[in-house]
Amino acid sequence: MSILHNETKIKKDFLIFYLLWPIIIVPKEIQFVGITLVLVYLLRRHKLNFDVLSYFMLAFITIYLFSIIVNLIGNSYELERIFATVNTFSIWVCSLFFYLIFKVIPLDLDHLKKITFINYCILIILWICSIIVYFITKFPRFEMLNRELYYTEWFGNMQVIRFVGFMDYPNLIIMFFMFFYPLFLSYLKYFKNYILKILLMILGILPIIGSFSRSGYVIMLTYLLIVSIYFTYTKMNRNLFIAISFFSLSIFSLMIFYTNAYNEAVSIFQELLNARQGSNVSRIYLMVESIKITLVESPIIGMGVKVTSLIGYPLGSHSTYVGLFYRTGIAGVILVLPIFVIITVKILFTRVGIDKTVIKISILMMPLLFIFEDIDGTNWLMIMYFLLVATIFNKTTIVYKESRI
Repeated sequence: MSILHNETKIKKDFLIFYLLWPIIIVPKEIQFVGITLVLVYLLRRHKLNFDVLSYFMLAFITIYLFSIIVNLIGNSYELERIFATVNTFSIWVCSLFFYLIFKVIPLDLDHLKKITFINYCILIILWICSIIVYFITKFPRFEMLNRELYYTEWFGNMQVIRFVGFMDYPNLIIMFFMFFYPLFLSYLKYFKNYILKILLMILGILPIIGSFSRSGYVIMLTYLLIVSIYFTYTKMNRNLFIAISFFSLSIFSLMIFYTNAYNEAVSIFQELLNARQGSNVSRIYLMVESIKITLVESPIIGMGVKVTSLIGYPLGSHSTYVGLFYRTGIAGVILVLPIFVIITVKILFTRVGIDKTVIKISILMMPLLFIFEDIDGTNWLMIMYFLLVATIFNKTTIVYKESRI
């Protein structure tokens, strides 16, 4: 009875994962309310234990707040941009507290994998629905409650169905993959049917392909390659693995130097890079303009509040690092970069089991993706990033064998 009581108590800590899809599909304002309520519930159940990472986060949050206040006093902004800034700042605060809670709570990793598996299956179902709806109705765009399931767009020389999955924008599908596919993958080991296991692994990749995110394709293929190499290494004799790796590298080198493979690879990469030329131009403009304005007007503490650019997107968006510099200047960057460095170093030297290792690989790759994506582009994204970081750091993993399938 005591075991069942403790298991139920621990599962309540995963409330944010149970509510993930309701949080994803609602507007940001409601997302923030839901996340805050869950956080208040968890704060009443757990104590906070600060560490070096959390001190840097707290220092960055302080600089961010100072920058917001100074810029609000000295400038006038649209009410919408002020609300957006308050929301983003608050999510940084919430992320800090979620991290502090999840790095010390008793963690039933198997149950977390089960919840994640269900959430990822919902993504797959939504992708299947988008394909079915388009081929039945031929609607170029399908919306529900002001959220898009998909829309059509030109990618290269063809029109494609770009899957959005009721998220804020398509590239969030890639973030969803990076956060949850590792746990989805880990849960599949419970399946005895090998064919079903392979089928689900493939289905888990298709929504990402359907997002038509170029950076996402590169990140996804890199992640899958690293995971494949890791699992091969763990299952194979070390000497045999080294021999096969050396042989594979030799074959690869021969193909590069003595065939047309290199030129073909470059051609494919260039075609992928130029597939959505308008997106490239927008990203470069936002990055350059954001850096230039910050250096001229407020290089030390940044601009605090994002304003709408001439092309309709907020300055400081489409890149985590540029966005952080735009909002908090040199002072903020000096404090925020150690956060990612500490996470990377600590993860590299934290010894964990295979289940956490597939998460580690994903989290280690996230800073690369942040070059082109916003960590705080939507509320749930940054929360989940720091939650999974905390999950890796958590040393109190518990398994209730009585409840395993």
